[in-house]
Amino acid sequence: MQADSRVFELGKNRIEALSDGIFAIAMTLLVLELHLPNLPPNAPNVQVAPALWQLWPKFLTYAVSFLSLGVYWIGHHNMYHAIRRADRVLLWLNILFFMFVSLLPFSTSVLNAFRQTQVAPLFFGANLTGIGWLLYLQWAYASAQPEMLAGFVTPAYRTLVRSRFLLIPMIATLTMLVCFWSVEILLAVYAGLLPWYMIPGKFNRYPAHSAARSTSATLQACAMQPRGWWGASPSKISEMCPSPASHTCVRKPASHCMACCCPSGVSPWTLR
Repeated sequence: MQADSRVFELGKNRIEALSDGIFAIAMTLLVLELHLPNLPPNAPNVQVAPALWQLWPKFLTYAVSFLSLGVYWIGHHNMYHAIRRADRVLLWLNILFFMFVSLLPFSTSVLNAFRQTQVAPLFFGANLTGIGWLLYLQWAYASAQPEMLAGFVTPAYRTLVRSRFLLIPMIATLTMLVCFWSVEILLAVYAGLLPWYMIPGKFNRYPAHSAARSTSATLQACAMQPRGWWGASPSKISEMCPSPASHTCVRKPASHCMACCCPSGVSPWTLR
């Protein structure tokens, strides 16, 4: 008797649900750092306005932390649009990622409480940097295994996304190491980088065109081949596509085939 060699697959829906919940809670907790000025309820405008102005450092910290979490949430959301399934390694990378995300309200509190020290901005910067690196590691791991990715993801798409996700933690790490001696400069650099992060990357427009070209090329190739595995030897067809009529196109080495042409349609697979 042979052991079952099927890959243990997990859906991604639970990861996305946990992501939304943790980001929502962490982003909400950030506002607890903003406290009302210690003034009587009948205080005049001349007292309220200066008291609110004195809170500007906390408002700046709040804005940078909140928008940073928003950037990472969008990146995580976009990433899992391109990921088809998860495994245990990806799950644990997400757990570590969420641990750093949930820590950001505390590191923001430390920064607000000890603004004159060098430890506080270094701790805050390390927290943001850790989130960025763990987000990058998720994509680096998933992109190294094409069977975990959606059908529209091509090598060029993987490279574009990898470059985008790598740039954010690299800049965050450099900022943390260079600007830790000044909270104001650290926050100013992070705040200046946030609009750049919000600019859509080329890969946001890439999948539609890439998928169209991939499907068109596969259709042309399959039109010239018998039904079954394109490029596969006849002896390999039953092994690689046990149920062609049901669109069950399983992953196989690139030396066997590059696409599966089922009788009911075409299911392009990129196998590299």
